[in-house]
Amino acid sequence: MRVRIEWAPPTMRAYVDGELDISSTILVRYIAEARWDEVEELRLDLAEVEFVDSQGLTILLNLRDLAAGHGATFALEHPRPALRHLLAVTGLNTVLLSLEE
Repeated sequence: MRVRIEWAPPTMRAYVDGELDISSTILVRYIAEARWDEVEELRLDLAEVEFVDSQGLTILLNLRDLAAGHGATFALEHPRPALRHLLAVTGLNTVLLSLEE
């Protein structure tokens, strides 16, 4: 997994590439260490994410909670159809906001 963060106040956007699984927990730490003083929204661009397992879903929930803890909103951008399906099957589509094009 690779991540690139773009900062354009008030939005922090993280572009994720690869797989969201147990090896991706570093993503939460990486984003947690970012500057939060001017962040009003955290957006996670998942267009290049090929695979998400249960640990990946936990990571998404942790990032949502991290953003909320800083008073920021959290949204997913460009989730692939398989992830949209996984979110719907698990009921997380009602918890994790997904911004469609």
